[in-house]
Amino acid sequence: MAKVADIYFAVDPWKIIEDGFDPAYSRVSESVFSLGNETQGVRGCFDEGGSVDSLRGAYTNGVFDMEQLSRSYKGIIDKTHFMVPSAEWLMTEIVLDNEKLDLGKVRFEDFTRVLDMRAGTLTRSFVWTTESGKQLKLTFLRFMDMVHRERAYQRITMEALNFDGEVAFTTGLSFDAVHEGYRKCFWQNARVEAESSRMLLKARTTASNQEEFAGALVSLPGEITISKNEKTAALRCNVPLTRGQPVSLDKRVVVVFDGTEGDALWQNGLTALEACAAVSLDEAMEAQRKYWEAYWQTSDIDIIPAGDDTAELVAA
Repeated sequence: MAKVADIYFAVDPWKIIEDGFDPAYSRVSESVFSLGNETQGVRGCFDEGGSVDSLRGAYTNGVFDMEQLSRSYKGIIDKTHFMVPSAEWLMTEIVLDNEKLDLGKVRFEDFTRVLDMRAGTLTRSFVWTTESGKQLKLTFLRFMDMVHRERAYQRITMEALNFDGEVAFTTGLSFDAVHEGYRKCFWQNARVEAESSRMLLKARTTASNQEEFAGALVSLPGEITISKNEKTAALRCNVPLTRGQPVSLDKRVVVVFDGTEGDALWQNGLTALEACAAVSLDEAMEAQRKYWEAYWQTSDIDIIPAGDDTAELVAA
């Protein structure tokens, strides 16, 4: 029996568009909407997590761990090597009227997710209606820096549509990243520090003994509550919202894996974070757009809309 294409994503010359959300396609969408820059990458999972089926993960090129095989034979390998999820930098929690944002449980509409291949950005937006009837429009933006490849960016924009009030917002950074296949975390010996505007972490893999640094710069309004545990740092605040006035919260991240370890790696991470701090998210996004504009001009690729008469000439 012939296979029949199941058209789920909207057709566009420069974008991959998901118009409306079907949980049955959750993991497929996460794969399609993954981002990477050859140094690090992240699946297209929801920033806020939740109960929707997901294979969550951010990864760093070259970071792996290993385990002994339960049985092997003389002359055959006795260990298995595998990539492990690295520092989780998308961590987000949003609570409105004691209701936590979870697209597997809450009411929402106008869901759209777009991977823009001219801008190198992934954007997701929808309107959340709480049980009390409040409507909050949320837009999530992320991208990976294609030049400074240790950098990644996240912007969350909230707009109250029919109320004035506040939202409890938490952002975090964590090495408590679980490998789905092995169902455990392979990061140990973490160092965790946090201030009102930044989070700093370093950890070592269990068996391969690789060290990675992760840092994040965040600007939050109002009083900040800091929390830390063995592998995670988080910053929390109440974000005031006025009807019809969007509020954006930016997070600039660096992930450093350069072969150093200990204090040397920590210092290299701080230096990378300081360099990242000198560039705003908007400036980084404009540089990203220019990078991709130049890339498409020089690459041996032509993208032609369906129905364009020149398609046959290019194919020839």
